[in-house]
Amino acid sequence: MAGIAVMVAGASGVIGALKEAAAAAGIVFEGTSHTNELIRLISGKDEMKAAQERIRAAMGNFGDQDPSTWVRQQTISTVQRAMTILHGKSPEDAAAFKGWILAVADKVANAAKEGGFLGFGGERVSEKEREAIEQLRMAIG
Repeated sequence: MAGIAVMVAGASGVIGALKEAAAAAGIVFEGTSHTNELIRLISGKDEMKAAQERIRAAMGNFGDQDPSTWVRQQTISTVQRAMTILHGKSPEDAAAFKGWILAVADKVANAAKEGGFLGFGGERVSEKEREAIEQLRMAIG
């Protein structure tokens, strides 16, 4: 969800969106060999499949709200709930989860340039992507 929240914040076009999606998938796959057991479990095939199903089921439920705003709000809410649970159960896992979520967001934001034309000009991370990452950072604490 963190990767999607950053993806929808930017305006990188079709090629940029594909690059950002590939970056998100790549870092999640890297999570399968993470040193932290929780990150390995979260990144596993079964959990990713379940997460995709939850995201698909939730899409379209944003009513009159802007989809990117809705995704960002849902992501922040979910991350906050997860951090609350992890802080109470396992501070070590909470720290690893926080770092991993921010790494996902950062990798997606840096995967493609925003703006410009045919790959020329533009910026690596847009202002809206920076805002989305900062909102995630604040939500995580």
